Amino acid sequence: MLRAERLMRRGANALLSAVGGLSDERLLARATRLHWDASLEALDPEHARSGLADWERDLYGTHLPAGGPVAVIGCGGGRELLALARMGRTVEGVDLSPRAVERARAEAAAAGIDAPVHLADIRTLELSPRRYGAVIVAGSVYSFLPGAERRLEVLARCTRGLLPDGVLIVTYEKRRPDQDRLAGRLMRWAARLSANPRQPELGDTIGPGGVFVHFFTEQEIRAEAARAGLEVAQISGSFSGAAVLRPALDPQSAQKAQKKAVSA
Repeated sequence: MLRAERLMRRGANALLSAVGGLSDERLLARATRLHWDASLEALDPEHARSGLADWERDLYGTHLPAGGPVAVIGCGGGRELLALARMGRTVEGVDLSPRAVERARAEAAAAGIDAPVHLADIRTLELSPRRYGAVIVAGSVYSFLPGAERRLEVLARCTRGLLPDGVLIVTYEKRRPDQDRLAGRLMRWAARLSANPRQPELGDTIGPGGVFVHFFTEQEIRAEAARAGLEVAQISGSFSGAAVLRPALDPQSAQKAQKKAVSA
C-alpha cells in the first residue's frame, strides 16, 4: 500500500512538472497569487499575532541595523510586521495577494500599529532608493520566482532601496538530497519540446495548483548573491533557509565568492 501511494505521488508530481514545463512566467505568477489567496483563507487568524519564530528573533536581533524602516516583502497576514513593530521598528509591508494586504492592514489597525501595506508584485516592485535599514523577502517568496535572471533583477531592486549600512534578508526553500529529480527532468523536457522561452532550472518544481517553487542549495544562494554584488553575512534555517546579504564593498571579492560557490 505504501509503495503504491509513493508511486501515485511520484506520478502526480511528474504530471505537474510536465505542465510546469509548458507554462510561461505569467501563468506561474497567477497560480502563485491564487495559491496564497487560498492559503490565507485557511490560515488561523491568530497566526498574525503569534510573533516571530526563535530563528527569526535571533537573526533580526543580530543583523537588523538600528536605523531606517524595515520593508517586509511577502508580508502575508502581517505576522512579521506586527512583531517587528512591537520591537520598536518602523515597518512597511508588501504582498502580491489582495486578501493578504487586506488582512495585514486590518491586523495592524486592530493592534494600533501604523504599518502601511502595499499591493505589489515583487517582480516589478520599485522601492524608494536608499530608504530602508532592512528589506526582508519573507515567506520564501524568493523561491517563487522562476529563473535566475529574474531573481537577480529582484535582488538589484531590493538593494537599491537599502541605506548604506542596510541589509537584505532573503528566505527560501532548501533543496533536499531526496528530492525527486525525475520531476525536474520532465519539466525541462516539456519546456524544450514546446520551445518554451522559460527554460526550467535544476531545483524547479511545480506543486499542487500549479504553484512554482525553486529549491536552493546553499552554494546556489551564495552564487546568486555574488552575481548581484552582495556578500553573505549569514545563512541559517533548517527546513527553510534565510540568507543575510549586504552590498559588497569590494566587487572583486564578490566575484571571487561567486567562483568559489560555483566550484563548491
